[in-house]
Amino acid sequence: MNKNIFKSEFARNALTIFTGSAIAQAIPFFVEPILTRLYTPEEFAILALYISTSSLFVIIATGRYELAVMLPKTDKKSVNVVGLSVLMAIGVSLFSFLIVGLFNHQICSVLKNQSVGPFLYLIPFSVLLVGVYQALNYWASRHKRFSNVTIARVTQTVTNSGLTVGTGFYGLATSGLIGSYLIGQIVAVIPLLGKFIKNDRKLVQEITKTEIKSVAKEYSDFPKINSLHAFSDILQQSLLIFLISYFFSQAMVGYYSRTFRIIAAPVALIGSAIGQVFFQKASQMYAQGENIQPFVKRTMLNLAMIAVPGFGLLMLFGDTLFAFALGEPWRQAGVYAQVLAPWMCMNFIVGPVSVIPLIVGKQKQVFLYSLIGNTLILASIFYGGYYAKNIIHGFYMLSALMVVYYATLFLWILKISGTKKML
Repeated sequence: MNKNIFKSEFARNALTIFTGSAIAQAIPFFVEPILTRLYTPEEFAILALYISTSSLFVIIATGRYELAVMLPKTDKKSVNVVGLSVLMAIGVSLFSFLIVGLFNHQICSVLKNQSVGPFLYLIPFSVLLVGVYQALNYWASRHKRFSNVTIARVTQTVTNSGLTVGTGFYGLATSGLIGSYLIGQIVAVIPLLGKFIKNDRKLVQEITKTEIKSVAKEYSDFPKINSLHAFSDILQQSLLIFLISYFFSQAMVGYYSRTFRIIAAPVALIGSAIGQVFFQKASQMYAQGENIQPFVKRTMLNLAMIAVPGFGLLMLFGDTLFAFALGEPWRQAGVYAQVLAPWMCMNFIVGPVSVIPLIVGKQKQVFLYSLIGNTLILASIFYGGYYAKNIIHGFYMLSALMVVYYATLFLWILKISGTKKML
């Protein structure tokens, strides 16, 4: 590696996030062969249903105001966005408790799985924890404390993976999976909160009712538009799980959930590292009136150089790799990975720069793009379940449509990134 790369602040920050993400992704990857021998696909299915259901509340926990933490020029205004985000998380957490308490049985009926019922009462805790984590995470990114962000991610992963293996050996089954997941969320907040208290606790005095109302109004597009965008994305992910559960067996839900987790690992590993630093850098450049299009082009090209060979190998040898790593019963999951690899490849390339519409004020337009993409995903699975009666056919349709979708989105993002902010 050229040592000059370390002269770039962007590269150093991205490398910091990447290193943490690499550790955070490597640990679950290495324990996956153990977990697939300790837990059944049906038990993984309950975890997937819990996460999918809680995600419907988690995604709107802060009203998406946490994304606005990066944007104010002053820390006084930014810390009020943090305060607003936490207040929103508390409100959504209470709302989720009300929904789960009143409609637990109905939710289980929709999911066609009564076993997930008792675990749904834990959803409010997940909502609150994730909301606080998101607000503090963006605050840390604003102040370029990427090492602190890395510590939080690694701590969460180590805790979750270690507890999941331990509870599996003790035969705690689904309770172990969901309990470990929740405790992992708790420990993720601790490093971020500790750093905030140590460095920024005096700024808490700047949080006032008047300022919170002011920033809520100024950044109102985030709850009005971006929250709908995010909710539609997570709703798509949840409905996809629900559709597979409805049309096919619980084992297929388990196979898909593990498949998606494994092939999404490189997307999260590199994409999140570059995406988080890219957001901070691109926001700063745009605020200063610079043309960010060349920056976007370079980022996408570098991502493509990584994605194409990596996902190409998965397309060719996915079934063999899964059978070798996870055991022969999981070969079918490898077949799913082969079919879905083109979709994930395109997602890998476009994902980190998908914050450009937020930066340049194109939230409404990207929301429409998102609705189209989510509709295509669900329509593909519905086709596989209702018409083809074969999940593989649905996955083939899904992968092909999403390649076209992301290619179109890529061209649009490149176009709008050429606009400059009027100073």
